[in-house]
Amino acid sequence: NAVRAAMSALVSEFALFDVYQGQGVEQGKKSLAFKMLLQHTEKTLTESEIESAVQEVVGILSDQFHATLRR
Repeated sequence: NAVRAAMSALVSEFALFDVYQGQGVEQGKKSLAFKMLLQHTEKTLTESEIESAVQEVVGILSDQFHATLRR
């Protein structure tokens, strides 16, 4: 809930949908997968607005939970 409160107003839905521990994930760590719905009520979002919102969420997860984004 703290993460949700800190997120951009553009994030209308944010939910964990998968947790994985095992091969390919460092010992003692978990791989978490989230779905995120970005929505503006009055216009289509630009690529820049989307990227900014995603980076904001990644930053919040990094700051609060020491999470890293796998690429």
